[in-house]
Amino acid sequence: MSYSILHISDLHYSKKNAEQRNFLANKFFEDLRVTIDSQGKPNAIVFSGDIVNNPDEDDVYLYAIDSFFERLFEISGLSSSALVLCPGNHDISRLALKQHLPIFHALRQGIGNNEVIEGYYQNQGLTEYATDLSRKFFEFCEYIDLKWDNPFFRISKIGDSQFLSMNSAFSCSPEGSVQDRGKLIYPPGAIEEAISKLEGGRSLGVVNHFPLTDFEEGNFRIVEPRIRSTTSFVFYGHVHSANPIAQTFADSRVIHLQSGALFSRNDYFKGYSYTAIEGEHSFSLYRSYYDQRAVFDVATNVAKDGVYYPTPASRSTTRLRQKSRQSLGHTLIGSLLVRSSFRSRVRWTSLLKLCRTGLTLNIAPRSAMRKLRGGMNAHRNSCKNLNGLKSRTF
Repeated sequence: MSYSILHISDLHYSKKNAEQRNFLANKFFEDLRVTIDSQGKPNAIVFSGDIVNNPDEDDVYLYAIDSFFERLFEISGLSSSALVLCPGNHDISRLALKQHLPIFHALRQGIGNNEVIEGYYQNQGLTEYATDLSRKFFEFCEYIDLKWDNPFFRISKIGDSQFLSMNSAFSCSPEGSVQDRGKLIYPPGAIEEAISKLEGGRSLGVVNHFPLTDFEEGNFRIVEPRIRSTTSFVFYGHVHSANPIAQTFADSRVIHLQSGALFSRNDYFKGYSYTAIEGEHSFSLYRSYYDQRAVFDVATNVAKDGVYYPTPASRSTTRLRQKSRQSLGHTLIGSLLVRSSFRSRVRWTSLLKLCRTGLTLNIAPRSAMRKLRGGMNAHRNSCKNLNGLKSRTF
């Protein structure tokens, strides 16, 4: 199976400081075009939460659609049907949370007792609570045809692959992330119900805003084994960092991928990732935003050459694939040079600019330049009356 996933997270969209946010978004979209040109159109887009900074801000999700998602779909060549979403703690209404503080305190008092949490889930009280807290998020999802029938999970089928989106943000506190570490919960009944709805009982990826290690210890012991036994990847956000990890167990192997944030303070990792899967092997290409240069570039702050390989076998497999693409690029350059004619509307200078970057053809810039210069010299010798390459076309 060949499959690719664009992973983004933590946009924190707001109309406040719009100029700064839009500047970073524009840089992201510029770089995304290059990534897709070189790596190919993704099959799916995973957005692991914190779409907005404050859902209580008027029409903020609609503004996010106009300013971000429409461009995302245009550049990726995908529609909302290829989008996988989960809510983050910033997709929780603080106003609604304050109105439901008695329920929140009851949940915190029940921490460590999964039977109490499961009781709340079974009597539907927790369902109403989770729905109210993320009502604006769920309305946004329904608006783009990604309705959640259950406020705790959603199954997405994109091509031949399934994704399980989890909502664990309902258990976050009014005080913020520091107070939530090790205290988040997820109803055991919800994870069982979600798995029962998966075709074959297995997903390609689980999408959750928080790292699973933020769950309360007793809850983690129940929920985490069920997740790792039924998926290959766990995509998450929240921590505004990128630390991909492959975990191997007696009966399974799971790759945990965090994409970084699309908006964050300068001392956090801003970036995104592109994961390509070939059968049992995969690699994740990371792109990082460098504040001093104001550009996205190779994320050497994540991995060598900005590429994470979960296994040595994955490294060998993807290297061969990249080498094959490089050869294809050289063949294409040669073909362009052989078929050149004065009737063509492509300028030498345009092709020279293309090969300086080597981006569109995904080949090494120096190799591309050598190919081009050789072709230019041959073309120059065959055209006795050629006066200046800059103004001529072939």
